[in-house]
Amino acid sequence: MGDWDCDGDQTPATYRRSTGSVYLRNSNTQGVADHTFVFGNPGDIPIAGDFDGDGRDELVYWNQRAKTLLLSEIPTDPRTSGLWPATTIYTWTTEIEHEGLAQTDIDGDGLIDIVGGGRWFKVNWGTSYTAHIIDNSQTFTRAAAGQLKKGGFGEAVFVVGDGIGPLKWYEWSGSGWIGHPLLDHDVDHGHSLQLADLN
Repeated sequence: MGDWDCDGDQTPATYRRSTGSVYLRNSNTQGVADHTFVFGNPGDIPIAGDFDGDGRDELVYWNQRAKTLLLSEIPTDPRTSGLWPATTIYTWTTEIEHEGLAQTDIDGDGLIDIVGGGRWFKVNWGTSYTAHIIDNSQTFTRAAAGQLKKGGFGEAVFVVGDGIGPLKWYEWSGSGWIGHPLLDHDVDHGHSLQLADLN
């Protein structure tokens, strides 16, 4: 979901990772995509949100080939603006891929933060962000985030999407992140991860 045409309404989008194809609707009605285009490179995984508090959505996505996390401001007229400029907000140098993106207000300052790659990213100003490590062993994982415990910092959840590993949730202790296993066994290729309030 995102405000793709900057009219103030959130509408759906579908992303096909294998080809990089994006299908956007500018209304919350049934039908074919209003816009179809190829986004970045196959494997780049975008999310939309207002991460800098300016009242307009941005797109954030990993680029595995360039080993970067990129942010693109959605132009005022996205239909005619041509290529959307992208700003690198994080890089890495190891061979381990970074993946998984989620969003929540981690530190309770009223701004939506980016969560992924075993980290959370806080905006400093404009397109300047600081990466904070939650668990450096969780870089190649799916991510979810939200308020799992009442009050305090938001929490993060990570699970390996293309491999075998633990499903863990993380809470801020006041001095560091503490991980808690959710299962007594590892997850085999946990491709989907979502949080919901079921009760």
